[in-house]
Amino acid sequence: MTNGAGYGGISHSGSMPSALLLVLWPNQGKVIGSFRYATGYTQPEVYNGNAKLTILTSTVNNTHFTAVYRCQNCWSWDHKGSTGQVPTAAGYLLAGWAQAHQNPGQPGSLTTTFRQHENQGIAVFTPEKIVSPNYDTWVKKFDGASNSTSSAPGTSTTPPPSSSTDASATPTTTTKPIVATPAPTTTYDYIVVGAGAGGIPLADKLSESGKSVLLIERGPPSSYRWGGRKSSS
Repeated sequence: MTNGAGYGGISHSGSMPSALLLVLWPNQGKVIGSFRYATGYTQPEVYNGNAKLTILTSTVNNTHFTAVYRCQNCWSWDHKGSTGQVPTAAGYLLAGWAQAHQNPGQPGSLTTTFRQHENQGIAVFTPEKIVSPNYDTWVKKFDGASNSTSSAPGTSTTPPPSSSTDASATPTTTTKPIVATPAPTTTYDYIVVGAGAGGIPLADKLSESGKSVLLIERGPPSSYRWGGRKSSS
């Protein structure tokens, strides 16, 4: 943050459009959040699905804020009939992130608007490294935490979480994503770095000539129309 101002956003499928977004920001010394959905690179709407956010702990100072949170029903989404889910078929997870140095228009409102962020990027995770075998035990420590919000507008998120453990609570069932596929060890004739407007056509032409080609892309899976065919990274 800059002089105590800023917000952060997460996309659950890498890009901003057509994905479940979570935006977090500080308000009166605590971190609050709101689920959003955007069909393009525009002001995101308040998400109207059934995702639930529970902020378990948070810290705020003049330059940074942190939050440990539980996000339920966030691996798939349905916003006014537009559906999607976290992609795992490729053996990895993509998360988009965005960061701004300005506060939301109304920091105390979960339906606030946001100014355009200054920074953004993509983070790639392998599922077996991010799924904790102790999740069920860990999350029970916060049973009864009232510092939560659903995707419904106007819900308050002010009380601190409870640190007590409810011994009678039913353990949460977690679904683990598929195990990541190991990186290829094959020898290639050509390696093309970057699946952009130049990389994809180049890789396509090389493969057309019978060469073996490895196309590497840092961002999310993309596609490009070339010569009437669809080549993908």
